[in-house]
Parts: sequence; C-alpha cells; structure tokens
Amino acid sequence: MTTQHLTVALVHNRLVSQPLNLAAADTVHIRAVPGNRYLLAGPDANDAGPKVLVARRMGNALALGLPDADAPLLVIDDYYLHPGDVIGQAEDGGVHVYVNEHDDEPDAGELSDGDAAFLIPDATATDGFAPLLPADSSYGALAAVAAFAGLLALGGGIYALQNQHGGPGKNPIPAPDITGAEDDAGSITGPLARGGATDDATPLLSGRGSIPGNVIQIFDNGALIGSTTVNPDGSWQFTPARLAHGTHALTAAESSSDGRVSEPSPAYTLEVDLVAPARPLLTLTDGVAPHTGVLSGGDVTNDSRPQLSGSAEPGARVDIFIGDVKVGETTADADGSWRFTLTGPLSDGEHSFTAVATDAVGNRGLPSVAVVITVDTVIGQPEVTSATHAVSGEISNDGTGLTSDAQPLLAGRAKPGSMVTLYNGSEAIGSMMAHPATGEWAWQHAGDARFDEGQHVLSVQAVDKAGNTSVMSGAFTITVDTLIDQPVISAV
Repeated sequence: MTTQHLTVALVHNRLVSQPLNLAAADTVHIRAVPGNRYLLAGPDANDAGPKVLVARRMGNALALGLPDADAPLLVIDDYYLHPGDVIGQAEDGGVHVYVNEHDDEPDAGELSDGDAAFLIPDATATDGFAPLLPADSSYGALAAVAAFAGLLALGGGIYALQNQHGGPGKNPIPAPDITGAEDDAGSITGPLARGGATDDATPLLSGRGSIPGNVIQIFDNGALIGSTTVNPDGSWQFTPARLAHGTHALTAAESSSDGRVSEPSPAYTLEVDLVAPARPLLTLTDGVAPHTGVLSGGDVTNDSRPQLSGSAEPGARVDIFIGDVKVGETTADADGSWRFTLTGPLSDGEHSFTAVATDAVGNRGLPSVAVVITVDTVIGQPEVTSATHAVSGEISNDGTGLTSDAQPLLAGRAKPGSMVTLYNGSEAIGSMMAHPATGEWAWQHAGDARFDEGQHVLSVQAVDKAGNTSVMSGAFTITVDTLIDQPVISAV
C-alpha cells in the first residue's frame, strides 16, 4: 500500500488552525461546520499542496486522497450539509481553490452521491490570505498557523488523530474528561448522568484537564460552541449558550500554548427536552346508582367520590386540582393512561376539576379542560299537603278524608326539580316534576280516570337529578263515596 503524507489546516474567517498531518495509512475524520475552508499543503507546512486530489462523495461526507493511494487521507463528515472550499498552497506561496480538472464537470461541492472527480488547483490564486502570512516570505502559508493554537477546534469532531499532537519531540496531551453535568434550572435540579434528560438548556459542564492554563474547547454534536481554561487544580467548568431541544453529544478537546491539541473526550450525551407535555385528557365517572357512567361538564351526581381517569404523556406526573387546590397526583402509564381516586368524599356543591401534566425533566404543561360537576347527596322527605274537592273545597286529612269527588286535586312539596311519584297504597298511579324553584307539585286524574269507591292511602316519593331517592312521604287518606242511599218507605 502506498503511504503518502499531507497536512491540512482549517481556515475560518481570517484565522487558520494548527496544521494536522495526514497519512493514507491512518485516515483522519473531521466534521464540517459552517464557514470552514480546508487548506492542504505538503508533508512540511512550507511545501506546496498536491497537484492532483481525488474527491469522492459518500453520502454527506467528502473523501479526499491522492491518485495512487489505497485509502483517503481525509474524510470531512457533513461536508455536503456545510460545504466549504478545498484550497491548496502553491509553490509560489499563494493559495488556490481545487476545481475539477475538466471545466464542464462538477467540482467537489457539486458531486452526486457515489461520484468521484480529479481536482487540480485553479489557475488563479484566491484572495484574502495575505493577512495570515508572516512578513518573511520564506515562510509558507501554513508556517504562520502556530500563532492560532487552539483553532483546530473549528474542525468539529476530530475522530482519528493518531500521532498528531503537535509534531515530533512533543509529548501528546491526554484527552480531557467531561466528568459531570448539572441541571440548575426549573423544578427538577441536580446532577445529570450520561444519556440523561433535562429541561435546563444551559447545564453546567465540569471536567478535568491535564495542564493548568490549557484551553478546553467544547463541542456540541461536533460543532465548537465555546471554550474555557483548566484551573490550577486541573478542573474546569463551562456553561453553554442556550442549547436547542434535542440530543446533544458534548465533547471536549484540550490545546496548549505550543500548539498541541488532544484527542476529543468521550461524548457526554444529554437530551435537552424543552417541550412541555400536551394538555392531559380528564374524565370523571359516576359509580353510584341509579345514574352511573361518564359525567359531562354541568352534570349533577350523587357520587361524592367519582373516579378520575384520562391520558397524558407517558411517564408524566399528573397533578389533580379542584379549583386552585391540588388534591393529589398520579403517574401516567407507559401507554399514557392514568387513574386517580379521591381520598375523601366531596362536599355537596359545585366542583371544578383540572389535571396538569409535568414530564420527567420538569416541563409543566397547560391544564386540561375543566370538568365542572355538582355533587348532590341529600334529598328531603316529600309530602302530600292537600286534597281538594272540585266543589266543596279542601278535603280533611283526618284519617278518613271523606269526599264525593272521585277526581280530587292532590298537591304537595318535594325537592325542587325532582321527579315525584304518587302511590295509591303500593301502586304507582302517576308522576310529575316538582317546580324547579318552589318544589310544589300537583296531580289529578285526567279524563275518565277516577278513584274507585272506598278508602285510598296516598303517598309520594321523589328522585332528584343526581339520582338520590327520598323516603316515602306520610300518608294522606281519602275515602271516596259517590253513591246516594236509596230512600226506604217504612210505613204508609
């Protein structure tokens, strides 16, 4: 296998990184970030770059190598997401963009997946590099990069840096450690384990470096997001700018003032969850006869401990409120379903129920739609207060209630709005609704219907909207006598 060497430096705005040695025997991977350009030179930073490069697109990655090499020297991951010029140092010290050797064929940034091209330096030098060159023209473009130690971080993730720690004679810097992350925002705080989730978009990172004063560069998914300095005791801390919702693989690299750069640390992955749970669904169920089942808003119930249930984000804590008062909590199952049983009976009256979901990292959602019910567990004893003869007026409730009216008007009182059933003995003979405000009711046989001759023991029972059933009222007894005895002639 042919082994050839090059160097690459990363150009970002007007800064250039420390050069990195490349060898086909040890392919180097870097990750593209917006604004980077890639400056190639020979084995020595003063040497001209290659006269021909082989470029091949592999998905979103760009592989660069030499025509007679068996493997690429450099792979730039995510290049086609964040494209940048591939440039080379010429023998005259100028910098040229690598273009397709055929004018009518695509350059590196225009290749389709799987396609390859031979690239050569453009005939015209690229402007804008003079400020990066030292005054002594005997130095090449890459010889000045030592002044920019630490800027190698602009490459995003450096995956393979074997033997690339600043050149011969320099001891490599060990990779730093990210030892922990801390959530210090929101309702749930504390240490964050690797792979943990948090609602803190600016978690505090901490770690260890090798040399006090060295620079620690922090990367998020391969992109440089900031730097800090190793403390005298070897520790370091860093708080990022606000991280976006999603997964963040955080790594660190350490660089020294003499241009050495460590390999990256193992990733410390965090899931930043900034999305609050959706409003939970809330259902109340009446379990007390005679009216059972789901309660709608505005319903009246005789169940003083209705069952609460619903759905929410799986694993979320569901807080239950009556009005503004939290009365308990439960946890949504893996399928999002939840149930809650009240610890004690509700008082009679109106109650407004809501549920609020809070996810595992502390994001609190909006309340559910309120379900307002009225609990009604009390119903008084109804009564029959009068029976009225159509002609002679009120019939006495003296135990006999003698009347010649077989269709007397009966009246009484019950719970307002309740359904009143009239009994003649044990037989229900009619029903009516008590007035919704006063509770008064009245009833009379209609049409040809009438009481039979004789005694009738009348009583009523009421059932309210909630399903509460009253005890039977006291009896009101009437005796119907509509027959006139035929006179008898006892003597002549």
